[in-house]
Amino acid sequence: MDTQADNEAAWVRACEDGDVVTVKALLSLSGQHKIDANADGGWALRTACGNGHLGVVRELLGLSGDRRVDVHAGEEAAFHVACENGHVDVVRELLGLSGDRRVDVHEAWAIGDDVFSKACGNGHVGVVRELLGLSGDRRVDVHSWQEADFCEACKQGHVGVVRELLALTGDRVMCTYHPAAAALLAAGPTAPASPADAALWAGVAAADGLMRSGAADGRMVSAARGGYVVWSWGRRRSLVVSRVSRREGDGRVLGVARIPC
Repeated sequence: MDTQADNEAAWVRACEDGDVVTVKALLSLSGQHKIDANADGGWALRTACGNGHLGVVRELLGLSGDRRVDVHAGEEAAFHVACENGHVDVVRELLGLSGDRRVDVHEAWAIGDDVFSKACGNGHVGVVRELLGLSGDRRVDVHSWQEADFCEACKQGHVGVVRELLALTGDRVMCTYHPAAAALLAAGPTAPASPADAALWAGVAAADGLMRSGAADGRMVSAARGGYVVWSWGRRRSLVVSRVSRREGDGRVLGVARIPC
């Protein structure tokens, strides 16, 4: 590598590919060949995090002085892309930072576009678990925007994430914003024993692992307590939950609830 252009091209490839040896070699250069690890708004760290290259991430985080990387660049972009792409090891590494490098887990790029929503919407169970394990001022709000993250996981068919969320207890029990579902399921001879049980029944299509993909409209169907629970996505981002008769040749809709999501 004789020119700065060669060095910069090699730097780009090394960060993208997770080539720790080359990253170390380039970072050791000085003078006019010195690599700017913070160039382009923290591109190097963001790329390494987004591609899940933990070794490169650690090399970059280890820089000090005028080369110290800004982990918060681009509104926590490095942390966001690690969560979005499901790189649990990198997420743990970033969550372990402290002091002025402590990442803001609540940083949102837009309404409802935070790291927890990204992890749920993309089906990354490992990242979801890491985020759910946070406490204190980092505790994630699983009920924000009428449980939009839970609804999105259901919509995308991410059974693992749905199970994880349905297993929450206490003030984190799902469907606390879905009284219509509880009212629907409480009507009839097979009424659930409690509101929490009703929430689980509403989520049975995903939670029981009996889910079958339906037509192109994204319906999910599952057998449940003397009937079928059918989930479909209606207009204005609403979840339509129907309880349908299980009797062969019947097909009667026993009840319908439209839940805003």
